[in-house]
Formats: sequence, structure tokens, C-alpha cells
Amino acid sequence: MWHIAMPGAGAIHSINGAFAYHAGVLRNGTPGPADNHPLHGEMPTARMDSATLIFGRDAGGDFAELGGTCEYVMGFGPHYMARPRVRLHPDSGLIDVEMAVENLSAHPMELMYMLHANFDFVAGARIVQPAPFTPERTQVRRIVPGHVTPSPDFLALLDDLARAPARMEVLDEPDLYSPEQVFYIRAPGTDDTGRTRMLMELPDGMAFSVGWRPEDLPFCVRWILNDGDAQVAAFALPATCEPEGYTAEKAKGNVRLLPPGATARFPVTLGLLGRDEAAAARAAIALIRKD
Repeated sequence: MWHIAMPGAGAIHSINGAFAYHAGVLRNGTPGPADNHPLHGEMPTARMDSATLIFGRDAGGDFAELGGTCEYVMGFGPHYMARPRVRLHPDSGLIDVEMAVENLSAHPMELMYMLHANFDFVAGARIVQPAPFTPERTQVRRIVPGHVTPSPDFLALLDDLARAPARMEVLDEPDLYSPEQVFYIRAPGTDDTGRTRMLMELPDGMAFSVGWRPEDLPFCVRWILNDGDAQVAAFALPATCEPEGYTAEKAKGNVRLLPPGATARFPVTLGLLGRDEAAAARAAIALIRKD
């Protein structure tokens, strides 16, 4: 089945409660004044044309995998096939998530993608990353999006976080994140396989984890919100671009072109680590941290 997207219809804020969703893939981020695309694009609420449930065995042992397909076409415009999937193993708290996008058009297709994983905000948690909490490598977003009404205190806080982003390494100031705060993590370290990883260590010793290859997803966004209605610590959002909307990202050169017939794949592993796993992951991150 073919789907034609209508700007402003079916946006992610029309639903509630998604732990993670695929943002994009033609447009992504918060639309700016010159944009007419939905918040985070057409894919978050897209209807799947088909679904598959697969049971098998891989290097991690037995698994169950849920996948689907969604074909999108617009007259005189983009035509693609999206193939999202999630794979779970019975003895692991981690989930393998992948989005594959195939350009079915005869022309290059613009592509913007982010895996938007919304972990719980846990007061007292510590963020562990293979990059220093310096103004150059952990940059606060200074642009105020349209859905945020800035107060003088909020603007002063942005100035302070721009000078000292280490203030948010530990989430011990819950009121700091109302309204939301967004950071960009620059050039995280990678291991011998080209993968990077970030943790949110919980007070009980367990940890949330997100791992990916910056070669696939070169940007990392952090979005934290704790405003009484929503409590979210999206501490690592791997992406192909920043979330400032199509026009701004196009001007920055962050909109990727997918050649005709080509497929882009975006694999990410995320989930929950036990105490021993969290300790081992923290040690591994320390080894690849680039200061």
C-alpha cells in the first residue's frame, strides 16, 4: 500500500507513551518558521503495510524479532520502502533496533533520521559518555524551539549550561529540566569495531544503555524533560542530523542524499543493564573516551 503524507497530520504529539520511535525519514526535528513538516517527520505514526514475527537463533542465542514494511510514495516526489525491526533475546535486557530505508525512486532522496528512545527520568542518575562534559564536546542548544516560552531564568540557565555543561552529568537538579534541555554530544569515542556507547547509571547500580556506530548515525542528541506532566531522559538519540527542522538542517549541510536503489541501515542496541553489566560497560566507555 502506498501512503501519501499530509504535512501536520499524524504527528508524534498526537499519540502518547512511546518508549522509542523512528523519527524521519524525509524530515526530522522541530519544524522551524519556514517548515511545514510534522514534528519529527512522517514515520513515527506511519501505518505498517505488513508485519512479521520471526523466531530464530543468532550469536546471542535464541531470539524473537518483530518487523514490518511501510511503502511511501508521493507523486513527483519521494518513493521509499521502510523496514523497521526489533530483536529481543530472553536472557538480555538489551533490544536490537534497526531501521532500513530503501530509495525506490529513480532520483536521489533526502533523508533525515533519528532513533528517539525515551528513557525514564530518574533523579540522581549519572550520565556516562565517551566524551568530556566540556562546552566544546557537550554543547547546550541555544536555539529556543517554538513550543517553549523562554523566561529570563531559562535564558540565564542556558548561558550557565553553555559555560558548564557538567552541571547535567548527574540528574540531581530535577527542576533544571522544565522546560526541556537539549544537548549535542560531539565526537564520542569508539571501540575497535567503530561502535560507541552511552549509559545512564541509576542509583541502584543498574543502567540504561544506548550503543551505535557513529559511521551510521554521526550525531548524538540529548533531550531531557521533567515538567510534572512528562518525565523523560532521552540521554542518547543517535541521528543523521540535528533536530532543528528541515530548513535549518539543510542550511547546515546535514540532510543526507540517498542514491536511487540504495538502502540506508541504522542499527542501534538499547535497553537495561544489570549491575555487573553496567560496571563492565562503564569501564569499557572509560577506555574509549576521547578528551
